[in-house]
Amino acid sequence: MMDGLRRLTLRPKQHEIATAPSFALRAFDGLRGLAALYIVAHHARIDLWVGSHRALASGGFAAVLAVATVPLRYGAEVVLLFFLLSGFVIHLRQAQSLARGETPSFWALSFFRRRAMRLVPPLLLALVLTAVLDAIGSRADRSLYASYADGRSAFAFAMNALFLQGFAAPTFGSNSALWSLSYEAIFYALYPLLLFARMRFGAAVAFGAVFAAGAAGSVARLALPAIGWTIMPYFAVWSLGALIAEAFAHGAAVRQPMLMLVLAGLLVTPSLMAPGSLDPTVQSAIFASGLALVMAVFVLHPAGLGAASALARLRGLGARSYTLYVVHVPLLVCMAALWTRANGGMPESGWLMPVGIAAALALAYAAAPFVELPFSERAKLRARA
Repeated sequence: MMDGLRRLTLRPKQHEIATAPSFALRAFDGLRGLAALYIVAHHARIDLWVGSHRALASGGFAAVLAVATVPLRYGAEVVLLFFLLSGFVIHLRQAQSLARGETPSFWALSFFRRRAMRLVPPLLLALVLTAVLDAIGSRADRSLYASYADGRSAFAFAMNALFLQGFAAPTFGSNSALWSLSYEAIFYALYPLLLFARMRFGAAVAFGAVFAAGAAGSVARLALPAIGWTIMPYFAVWSLGALIAEAFAHGAAVRQPMLMLVLAGLLVTPSLMAPGSLDPTVQSAIFASGLALVMAVFVLHPAGLGAASALARLRGLGARSYTLYVVHVPLLVCMAALWTRANGGMPESGWLMPVGIAAALALAYAAAPFVELPFSERAKLRARA
C-alpha cells in the first residue's frame, strides 16, 4: 500500500512539505467546528420545529423551510467526519516519524492521559448540565422526556462518565449526541495496537487487517445484530483518516482529483438519497469511503490549500467544537419543553431554530474557556514534549 503511495507524484515544492502539516491541522480545526455547528443545526431542526411533514402540509413559508432544511438531515453521517478527522490528527505525528525512517516515540499511558485530559472535563460538564436541564424541562413537559427515562439514573451518569454509553448503559438523559464518545474512547484504546502492527508489519498489513476486520464486523452484525459488532466497522472508518495521514506524511499527491471526487459522489449519494436503507455499519463504510476520498483531495492536492486557508480562519470555533457538541442537545430539548408548555407546540415558521443554535453557541463559548481550552492546550504541550 505504501509503495503505491510513494509512487504518487510528490509535492513539487519542498517548502510546502515543510509547512503544510501545521497548516492542515489548523484547517481541520475549522472543519471540525463547521461539523459541530452542522450537528447543532441538525438537532435544532428536530427539536425546535414542528417538522417537515407538517410544514409541507401547511404550505407557504413553512413548506419552503421544509425543503430548504433537507440538507440538515444527515447528523449521523457528519459524525463519521469527526471519526476521519480524529484518525488523521491522532496518527499524523507517528506517521511523520515513520516517513522520516524514525521509530515513533509513543507511550501508551501518556497518550491515554492526554486523551482523558482533553475529553473528560467537557463531558463531566455536559452530564451535570444535562441533569439540570432535564430536571427543568421535565417539569415543563414530562411527556417529552418519557423516552429518556432509562438513561436518567446515577448508573447511567457513571457509565457515560466512563465512556461506556451505548454499551453498558444508554446515553445520559436527553443527551443523545454522547453516543459517539464511547466509540472514540474505544478507538483510542485500539490505536496502540494499530500503531504496533504498522511498525512491525507495515502499512499494507496493518490497515488491511483493520479493514478486513471492519468488513467481518459488518457481516457478523447482519447475521446477529449486536452493538459489539459495530466497533470494528467504525474503527475502520477512523483508520481511513489515519491512512490519509500516512499518505500526507510521505508527501503523496493526488494526480486525478476530479476522478476521485466523482467516485466520492457515487459513494455518498446512496446514503444522502436514502439514509437508513442499509445496515448502519455497511452504509457508514460506504459513506465514509466517499468522505475519505474528498478528504484525500483536500489534503493531498495543491488546490486544497485555498480551501484550507478559509477553514483555518474558523479554528476558534473548532477549538470549542467539542464543548459545543456535548452540551447542545439537552439545551435544545429543554427549550422545546419550555416552549411547548407555553405555546402548546413547536412553531411552524422555524424561527426558533436559529435562536436555539445561537443559544448553544453562547453556552459553548461561555463554558469552553473553563472545560476545554486550558486542557486542550495542555494536552498539545505534553504531546510536543
